[in-house]
Parts: sequence; structure tokens; C-alpha cells
Amino acid sequence: MEIEFRIALTEQDAADADPLLDEVEVALLLDSTRAQFRQHIQQRLGALTCDAHQQAPKVIVEGTYSLATEQLDVSYSIEACCNTMTMRAAALLSRM
Repeated sequence: MEIEFRIALTEQDAADADPLLDEVEVALLLDSTRAQFRQHIQQRLGALTCDAHQQAPKVIVEGTYSLATEQLDVSYSIEACCNTMTMRAAALLSRM
């Protein structure tokens, strides 16, 4: 299974702000966040493959981290070989 991360840093309103985290700390924070997402996705989807096409889904995690507010907003999307596989993967990821 492939997991792709697209997390961008934004400096919106950062001109007046004194960020609490420096560049190294932000990099460590984002690395840790990626690792946690990867672990969660792998736990939920495991070795899931499509019964019809024998392909695993691709999960894309997108988001932005605001340096000004130190807030991370993320969402995910799933690319799969067919709608059935997309629905299966989405259901497993959405389960509590």
C-alpha cells in the first residue's frame, strides 16, 4: 500500500507572530505526524487488496500546517482500482 503525504507550511499572519517552534522543531513535528498517520493507516488497511484486481489502495494525506497558529489541518483521499475498493478502504479508515 502506498501512502503519500502532501503537507504544506503556511506563514499566513506570521509576520507579527513569534512562532514557538523553530524550523527543526517543525520538521520533527511533521515527521512525527507523518509516522502517526502512517501507523494508523497501516493498522486500519493492513494488507487490504481488491478481490477482483489484486491491487492495494493508495492513500493521500493532504494538509497545511500554519506557522502562525501552530494548527495542522488534514484530510485524506483514496485512489483505488475500482469504486468497490475505494469504498472498502474509506469505510475501514473512517471506523472508530
